[in-house]
Amino acid sequence: KGDTLVYSKHLEAEIPLWSIINGGAIGVDDVTWEGLKANVIRKDSVAGFNYQFLIDAFATTDTTTTNQVAADTTAFQLNLGDFTLKDFDLNYFDDVGGIQARLNLKELELNMRKTDLENMSFEVGDVYLSDTKVVYKQTKPLPVSEDSSEVPMPKFSVQNLRINQVTVDYTSVPDGIAAVAELGDFETDIPQIDLQTSNVEIGDVLLNNSVVQVAMKTVEKPVADKTKAATAPTSVWPEFTIRVDRINLSDNIINCTLDGAQVTHGIFNANAIAITDLNLDIENIQLKNKTFNADFNSAGFTEASGLNLKELAFNLNATDHNLDFSNLSLALNQNILQGNVKLTYKALDGLIENPGSAQLNLQIPKVVADLNTVLRFQPDL
Repeated sequence: KGDTLVYSKHLEAEIPLWSIINGGAIGVDDVTWEGLKANVIRKDSVAGFNYQFLIDAFATTDTTTTNQVAADTTAFQLNLGDFTLKDFDLNYFDDVGGIQARLNLKELELNMRKTDLENMSFEVGDVYLSDTKVVYKQTKPLPVSEDSSEVPMPKFSVQNLRINQVTVDYTSVPDGIAAVAELGDFETDIPQIDLQTSNVEIGDVLLNNSVVQVAMKTVEKPVADKTKAATAPTSVWPEFTIRVDRINLSDNIINCTLDGAQVTHGIFNANAIAITDLNLDIENIQLKNKTFNADFNSAGFTEASGLNLKELAFNLNATDHNLDFSNLSLALNQNILQGNVKLTYKALDGLIENPGSAQLNLQIPKVVADLNTVLRFQPDL
């Protein structure tokens, strides 16, 4: 019908054939792929996808039964190397499943060091993604998967991940979420994410000159069936061991609204938050055995209602029995607070259900309170 199904301007790859002939691993290296364009479309379940005519053309009409050859259970071996992808334009539209997705990729450089499909283990060297836009829209609820087979959890590492000028546009109509993230400069290294052992190690995370906008709508959820057995309560402590060396945010913008609420200068509205000049520096983040530690070196932002966080720093130590903010230093508008705050409780899960059972210990040698700040939260005063 004159529409492009698949078009590729240039594709070049190094694939050693001798290993494949001898039944060894399949290797793919030095891949250069430029100018890929694809349109996959399904408007109804009768006609199917727009490539169905190709399947029909090559479908066999021979119904003769042949002797079945036993399947080869040898683990599939795949060795991947360097990939350079440029100028991709991929469009996926499935009106039946309610999925609309598009990828406009300018440049992606990827260096794979290890690919172990049998153990789901992957080691990545350098990854560089730039000038790219990803759009994903879900217009219908996702169907419940009927596949009960167990899939091994992956583990992977990335030596250096860099993202420059990348936009992610995500919409979920059933959940009432619309989010757009414009990442200016993002960089991190990931020594290990092992979902098999629930162990996560991340180096430095840097995010600069980025904009995140989230618009949410209240969605009526179906009433839960009370006849079903109640699920066991989950603990607030995740069953993960997490370590992050540092998180550094600089000159970022965050806008978040609920049900179309508007920002009003002078009046703080939790349903309409607009933050500019967001800066954050956190080090030594660690979660292990119901203990969380982090050093908040600095934080600051300007909120559209008139709140100006000039300084926020403290050392956080949280256990299942104590929540300790030491060396606290806060400067919000004309308010200043310095000292130590400690909260003691029997268990963190119980604190959420019964906060009145906790004991609070304050050591605040310096307090400067500007009551005008209260008017932004309670303008009727």
